[in-house]
Amino acid sequence: MTARLHFADAGEAADLAAFLARLIHYDKAAAVRLQAAGDTLAVFGRPPSFEVLVIRTARLAKPYEYGLDTTLDVTVSAGEFLERVGESVESAEAAGVAEVPAAVTGPPWAGV
Repeated sequence: MTARLHFADAGEAADLAAFLARLIHYDKAAAVRLQAAGDTLAVFGRPPSFEVLVIRTARLAKPYEYGLDTTLDVTVSAGEFLERVGESVESAEAAGVAEVPAAVTGPPWAGV
């Protein structure tokens, strides 16, 4: 079963898509770590030229699909996640809902 994220509004998804696009601009093979608990999603990334981690949060309309008692913690391809988030912004069918892509073996910083 694929987990789904339900964004609070279109602005949350659009802002997250812009963040992911900037990250991919610097690193086409970027990975991001997603952590969701309750109604908040945190997206962690690392630009290749900097020794820092960047974070972007997004409000969720409801806890991600697997419920309040389970948290999401997975590292995924930034490009694949951008596609899913972009679809949720542009598609009337998706209406602010993005599927979480399959997990990837993340970079060392993702374990922090």
